[in-house]
Amino acid sequence: MKVNREDWLLTLQSVQAGIAPREIQEQSTCLVFKEGLVFTYNGEVMCQAKSKLDKKFKGAVKATPLINTL
Repeated sequence: MKVNREDWLLTLQSVQAGIAPREIQEQSTCLVFKEGLVFTYNGEVMCQAKSKLDKKFKGAVKATPLINTL
């Protein structure tokens, strides 16, 4: 599966408002991928967008290292 890096980075940046600066609750510093969507939630703000990854991909990834790598 090929994913355009710039498009994927823009999608991830669009949900950054839901990322906590430090882990307040479980996965609050992560990008959560499930059912073709990417979610972030920091206890107050929840953001979601369509993911560029396969709908079968599920998991949580620390947001800052992934975004900085891309």
